[in-house]
Amino acid sequence: MKSAAKITFFIVCILWLATAGSISAGAEVISIGILPVQDESGAQVPPEFLLTAGQIFKQKLTLAYQDILVRSISGVPESSNAAVEQLAALGRQQGVHYVMRSGFLGLLSDKKGRELQCDVGLYAELISATNGAITGLRANGTGLEVDPAIDDARRWDAYDFTSRAFTQSALGQALSAAIDQLAQQVRQAVASFGQAMPETVSAESQPQPPISEEAATNYEDDQELQQLIAQADSLVAGGVASGTDISSLQQILEALRTSLDNKVSLMTEGQDSSAVDQEIAQLKNELQNIIADSTQEAITQTSEVESPPASGELLTGISKVNELLGETLNSILKIQEIRTALQSFSQDQTYSSPDSDGDYIPIEEPTSDVTGVVVDDIGNPVEGATVTDPQSGASATTDSSGSYIIPHIPSGRFATMKIFKAGRQLSLGRIQLQPGRMAFADWQIGAGGTGMKAAGIKILPATAIIASKTGVQGARPGTIKGVVRDDQGKPVTRALVMVKGLGMARTDSLGRYMFVNVPPGDYQIMIRKGGATVQTERVRVAAKKVVERKTLYAGKVITVPVLGKRSALAFGAGATLAGKVSNTYRQPLSGAKITAVFAGGAMSVFTDVKGSYTFKGLKQGTYRLLANKAGYREASLSVPVKGTKSEVHDFTLEKSSPEIQKVLSVKPFTTPGRARASERMVHERTTLSAKGHLAGVVRDVKSGKPIDNATVRVYGQCTVRSDLQGSYHINDLKPGTYRVAVRHRDYKTEDKTVTIRANATTREAFALEGNERLDFKATTTPLPLKQSARYGQVRGTIIDSRTGKPVSQATVILLNQKRQSNDSGDYSFGNIPAGKYIISVEKANYRDGSRRISVKAGLMTSADFDLEPKPGLQLPKRSLPFFNPARTESR
Repeated sequence: MKSAAKITFFIVCILWLATAGSISAGAEVISIGILPVQDESGAQVPPEFLLTAGQIFKQKLTLAYQDILVRSISGVPESSNAAVEQLAALGRQQGVHYVMRSGFLGLLSDKKGRELQCDVGLYAELISATNGAITGLRANGTGLEVDPAIDDARRWDAYDFTSRAFTQSALGQALSAAIDQLAQQVRQAVASFGQAMPETVSAESQPQPPISEEAATNYEDDQELQQLIAQADSLVAGGVASGTDISSLQQILEALRTSLDNKVSLMTEGQDSSAVDQEIAQLKNELQNIIADSTQEAITQTSEVESPPASGELLTGISKVNELLGETLNSILKIQEIRTALQSFSQDQTYSSPDSDGDYIPIEEPTSDVTGVVVDDIGNPVEGATVTDPQSGASATTDSSGSYIIPHIPSGRFATMKIFKAGRQLSLGRIQLQPGRMAFADWQIGAGGTGMKAAGIKILPATAIIASKTGVQGARPGTIKGVVRDDQGKPVTRALVMVKGLGMARTDSLGRYMFVNVPPGDYQIMIRKGGATVQTERVRVAAKKVVERKTLYAGKVITVPVLGKRSALAFGAGATLAGKVSNTYRQPLSGAKITAVFAGGAMSVFTDVKGSYTFKGLKQGTYRLLANKAGYREASLSVPVKGTKSEVHDFTLEKSSPEIQKVLSVKPFTTPGRARASERMVHERTTLSAKGHLAGVVRDVKSGKPIDNATVRVYGQCTVRSDLQGSYHINDLKPGTYRVAVRHRDYKTEDKTVTIRANATTREAFALEGNERLDFKATTTPLPLKQSARYGQVRGTIIDSRTGKPVSQATVILLNQKRQSNDSGDYSFGNIPAGKYIISVEKANYRDGSRRISVKAGLMTSADFDLEPKPGLQLPKRSLPFFNPARTESR
């Protein structure tokens, strides 16, 4: 132990000397509470190694940066799984500015001759004790040892982690290098304390979803109409609507139901529905006017005159309106189901096949948050009810206010939600889940519910009619009316407004809400949007008075971190999930999407032409697998994964309803000059036998010589390369019009539009113009030529997935090297050791890309990327970093 103490003191002295004098005087001291280092590798790392890593990390921060005060804190079991708000609260209790949790992500070990090389990956998360905001950091380090005593750095039993020998080993060097990088990133993250992390994040300023503007508008319009229907139901159930109102409601609802059913028919036949869309918009406005008139009448006449008993004719009208309300809502759900099926079909047509090495690269699956409240017949909150999505396995339990939120449910689906209490199913309902959009699912349960109970799910109305309550003797009730806006002056839509002891409402599309028939007295109003914190205010209601409130909503968002696929992948090792998807006739289904759902995220792969799918390198845990394909019913199962075992799980999918089958059998109508993103089809639906072919030659425009190894890409289909004679050939293309782009690192990209005809070969030649190549400068010293037999090269092209144009100045990262793509989108690496790696690419305003590659000695490996542009400005996702040897810096 004495020798260990000397070594620790020696390391501390070196760290202090290396950074002495780098901190300016008078700098504000930032306190960080450090949790024990966690093992996120799934490789059963010894606790002694994690303890050593934590000690070195703490010493580095303490002695290298005098403006950082580091404290060890405890009290949170399984800190890697602890909720962010729990850690933030712990930080406030301990009196620190930040809480930091960190983890070991994995290591690579490579023995070549006399040299043992080791790469180590670490991550850290800085959590603000003030507001729970997160900054994710990651780093990796490399160590090299000559003539080591062991051939594999993962021989944990060979180390004494307190000895000098460990610090000099390849693993010890790699750990120290990774800690150095991570400590620098921590210092940079806290350098602008008070500015780097905002105090509040508006619930309305969350990242926008990866869906088209039109699809988003349709989604919002549907929610608005669903809320209006719930409002009409509330007026009828509360006895507020008069006989005249009931008659008018019946007429408008009959017309609205007819128009919605006509839209369903037109969508099913693939015809234009723009005319009926205008009818629906007009009828929606008329419904709004009737609701507004009835509500105003309720405000002026509440409790002044006792309502006479309802006549038989009125009761018949109410019964008919209740029936129409349920039918109208079901028609909206049919339209949403058709849209979802068409979106899924479009995605199936452009699925990603396995890469050149036969690896299935999982993609990040967009998710949605589902939020709502559960109330009984008279509007009282129901605590302890469980709302679940049975297919994904996601669920949440209501709190004392009846509220719940289920984060990160796989989206792009039409889901059936269920609600349980005390082990008994109370109701179920269907809901559309759009990527990145919050879905609202409010429930009213119990015997004697309104007509809304048939649909199960609704959106609370913006006006709550309070049941008669005993107030001050002889006093008549008043009204609370308000509007909620964010700090930009925009309305906060569908926010939950609760008046304690009275009832609940949701703001409408203009941020408005109202409580009618409120007994005089003092009340507390609570406002919350989704997972944001509750904002409260007090209000006093006087008899026959209308109290108006204008609320500036600045609720702090408390979201469960979106961990992303990397939190489920074990670097260098892990389990494999594989299987096949077929129909009920045992025929393989290609292009089916298999989604693996795990805590904090989801990732997907698509089946190949044989119906096969594979997830590789999975960490230990339980995964929920969902199988989806347009025209088939969703299927799911839970799979426990242990160690590095391989699991095989097949799916048999049944066909969906005849209505959806008919929708997918025709080409949807597209308005000239304006394609509906949610209903656009990529290809004509033709028989499988009617296929065409594309062939041609790629030549130099000046010399006429053939160009080999040129990339020929048919967008939405496949990519091939020209042979030594410059020839290319693509078989089995469906008839239709395609955009084809040809690229080569030494030439400018050329693209054309070609038409493929059934049972024919279309010939298209390409003549490429040469361009000036950039001089790629290596960031590391080139390896000696005598070792070149052990090394290979990597090159590729980066293009915009939407436009097909080259992406220049993109950063490509492989091992410890970086390259910038040139004006043609090309990049290259030399002297890369033979082996399997992850190569990644980053570019502002684009989604990051990554893939596995296999580098072979003496050969050139191609790795092209199609980068997807981000749909507008987005806040960065808080993701648990994943050890990637191709990335050495945090974003």
